[in-house]
Amino acid sequence: MAESRTFRIRFEKQNRITFSDHLHEMTIRRRHDSVREHTVSQLSRGLGDGTLIDPDTVRLLGLNLYELLFFNAHANEWFERVYESSSDLRLVLEFQTQDLNLMGYPWEFLFVPEKRWKQGGKYLLTQGRLSLVRRIVRRLSDPRPVERPRFLVVDCLPVPPESVQAGYRAASEAGRHSRAAPTPEIDQLMAFLEASGDVHCLRFPTFVELMDEVGAFEPDVVHLTGHGRFQAGDDAGFEFCLRPPAGGELERWEKDERIAEAIGACVPELVVLHSCKGGKTDRYERYEGAAVRLVKRGVANVVALQHEIPLRDATRFVNEFYTALAQKRNVETAIKEGRQALRRTGVASFGLPVAYVQRAESFALPQPPAPTDGADRRRAAAASGRDARTERTDGGAPSDEPLAAPEPEGARSLGSALPGRPPTRLPGESAPAQRGPAGSPLSVRFGRGEP
Repeated sequence: MAESRTFRIRFEKQNRITFSDHLHEMTIRRRHDSVREHTVSQLSRGLGDGTLIDPDTVRLLGLNLYELLFFNAHANEWFERVYESSSDLRLVLEFQTQDLNLMGYPWEFLFVPEKRWKQGGKYLLTQGRLSLVRRIVRRLSDPRPVERPRFLVVDCLPVPPESVQAGYRAASEAGRHSRAAPTPEIDQLMAFLEASGDVHCLRFPTFVELMDEVGAFEPDVVHLTGHGRFQAGDDAGFEFCLRPPAGGELERWEKDERIAEAIGACVPELVVLHSCKGGKTDRYERYEGAAVRLVKRGVANVVALQHEIPLRDATRFVNEFYTALAQKRNVETAIKEGRQALRRTGVASFGLPVAYVQRAESFALPQPPAPTDGADRRRAAAASGRDARTERTDGGAPSDEPLAAPEPEGARSLGSALPGRPPTRLPGESAPAQRGPAGSPLSVRFGRGEP
């Protein structure tokens, strides 16, 4: 009988590796394969700078990643048995704090060779039953109780033209109280989240303003959206653009350690870096990356993007992620839903989201109190992402209508289809159906400086 299981792989000290499934455990010496390691490093760099776009080359990256991880025949057969016997499988990769090289590999592109499994020849994360999360081996404080979630949305994308036209009105309450009009997609996200908790919006903050807001509001979830870039050289690191150039003002960038310091003023339970390369690490540049820095600051759940990704695709992932989170699913399940949304549209970006989960159970929004009357039932349905009209009043089971939070005035459903350019397809995929008109403000890339 299929069941939910966890398969854990820990990169130990002294060049050892441990495989476990909570019933059995095996520790062996990790084999160094310099040829495969060099291949993965070079292909990972190509993925990072946008030159690795050929589906066959992406598959070659995934094949080499799998052989580096499951070099041992017994470990491979064991993992295959666990996978085939599980209805829902959680694959956890655990790293030592100094393992920047291993953390830098895009493990999310793992591809099972046809000859290694009876039903091989597939990307593991395009299969709905498996989720992959990372964990850095370190101590973590206990989570603080969450009754009504607090969301802090930091919107640093350029001001869209439609947001400065006369008569424009933000759909979200947080957007209406912001000192500058939010981007339409972020406004839509905040309107959606307001059904689940309290939402504050920061538009183009300074470092001090960001730190002060985190300390005063004490958010449970921080969402940062904007342009990101990786700066190589002596002072290598990820930089986040807090203010793009506009109105004669110079652009303002902050290093990842400063962003982590500001958020660490009151450690949230979840941080979402809606920006290119926030999850990137680089051993050669001795660069940890924004996601790892946040984990070391004590953030238990970090969701980031490893490399450059079109904003349209990043927004599609975020939409599905928060839709699942609003339905009281945990972070891991929400990430899986986001990946599958990218997969269903044929986009080869499914492996770019990366998740660090430090606790045994990933973060989930709290369940609302049980409703006591009709009005409470409607409010509870809205907060949990259900349309109150789908609730049965005769004692029967709820209908199978899609779950969605009520739309504020002028806001689209968070999971609505997003237009954009034709996606890159993986080997063997047919062309996906068009999901909207061509041309969109979402077609810019997060990693670029231009709007």
